[in-house]
Amino acid sequence: SWMCTWETELMNMRATHAMELQFMWGWGEHLEIPETAQFMGDNPPTDLGRIMREYWANFARSGQPSADGQPEWTPHNKTDRPVLLLDAECRMEDDLDGEIRQLWFE
Repeated sequence: SWMCTWETELMNMRATHAMELQFMWGWGEHLEIPETAQFMGDNPPTDLGRIMREYWANFARSGQPSADGQPEWTPHNKTDRPVLLLDAECRMEDDLDGEIRQLWFE
């Protein structure tokens, strides 16, 4: 399980729907394009797209998602509910938004 959590200073909220596509396709690496800067803000993490592509390419090649210098992507399980957070600094977090998830079961 993963979630792109990078927040632009332009939106004052968590990453918007499909924000990860900006990074996946490398648009965040081209701030000279006015539309990109308008959507992504002034300082998007320019290496996040490369990291995302490396995780998924290594998964396709070997079945193990990994990226040099990045956290080990722990497989999802119902006990810990680990999630890889893709952000300026990537990290693993257990039971992301667990309190919100629990509201659905009360």
